[in-house]
Amino acid sequence: ARDWDAHSATWLWRPTSSPAALFRHVLQHPLRERPATDAQIDLARLEYWDGVTRPANRDFNGVIEAKGSLYDVLVKIGRVGRAMPTLRDLLFSVIIDEPKSAPVRLFTPRNSWTYDAEMTHAATPHAYRIGYVDAAQQWRADEVIVYDDGYTAANATRIDKVEWPGIIDRAQAWKEGRFHLAQQRLRREIHHITTDFEHLACERGDLVALQHDVIAVGLAAGRVKARTEDGGNVTDVTLDETVTMQHGKSYGLRCRRVVSGVMRVDLYPLRTVDGPSPRLFFAAPPLAADGPAVGDLVAFGEYDRETLRVLVRDIEPQADLTARLTLIAEAPGIHTAEQGPIPPYDPVVTRPRALPAPDVLAIASD
Repeated sequence: ARDWDAHSATWLWRPTSSPAALFRHVLQHPLRERPATDAQIDLARLEYWDGVTRPANRDFNGVIEAKGSLYDVLVKIGRVGRAMPTLRDLLFSVIIDEPKSAPVRLFTPRNSWTYDAEMTHAATPHAYRIGYVDAAQQWRADEVIVYDDGYTAANATRIDKVEWPGIIDRAQAWKEGRFHLAQQRLRREIHHITTDFEHLACERGDLVALQHDVIAVGLAAGRVKARTEDGGNVTDVTLDETVTMQHGKSYGLRCRRVVSGVMRVDLYPLRTVDGPSPRLFFAAPPLAADGPAVGDLVAFGEYDRETLRVLVRDIEPQADLTARLTLIAEAPGIHTAEQGPIPPYDPVVTRPRALPAPDVLAIASD
């Protein structure tokens, strides 16, 4: 197959187990009725994907014998490389499950509606028994038991069996088992929102920020009504919503703004001023060009907990340029599960400031 060579920056014909190379090989195989052309494949994304999988030794060495669909074969290859096949700008491409940096969009009740969610309450397994073909043992069928944190052969009672085609290495099978265990623990919620044409700026796999009062993530959403500048810096902004701060806590403002035609979602630390107010003062006043502008969409809450970081799993177009988005937790801990303990599940819920008990002034009874 044609394999991406990063040193020469070219695709070379050579034996390979790279998921990216085999993904392309299947799409362009001469036995297909209409093999895909280079112009129909997102080669740039496949080259990037190869750079993710090759250093991690995520190889696909499966044998495809049974008759099946093209999509099923691409799913099997992509699964080993922690990716899913997709169409991106009408090109064959992949959605890569990898660590993300900053959110590219912000969704709150101000720009979405009909929120609903699902949560998995099923008990997670204590371990996975992963079946694979071991190349080091003369291609003998073998299995490895991958335990969740806190479990060993002595106390694990709920063990699920998983077949993982394409893996021929015990270490690789163990790593994928840990990755899958972490997903079961950390990606328990599925969120659904409906939004207008803003969905056109999203694609599957994008990291976005979500704030919503239904799930008690963040404390408020609004828009910037006014801002104050002093010496070239933005000292404070006034929202069209009144928010409440509590002494001893740190707060932040997540803002969606446009810089040179590019949308960004930035986080600003705030100076805590106890009590309710629509006016928020920045702890580190940004430059005028880097600060929120009037009309910007914002989410307010405790610092770094004002929004939930979620990935766009599905986009279902609806009438009138609207779309229903399916979102799942980013859960960065799934990418480190093979290196150490899986972090605890955190729903990013913020408890609002407790209201004072009412004073009973009178009692009327018959």
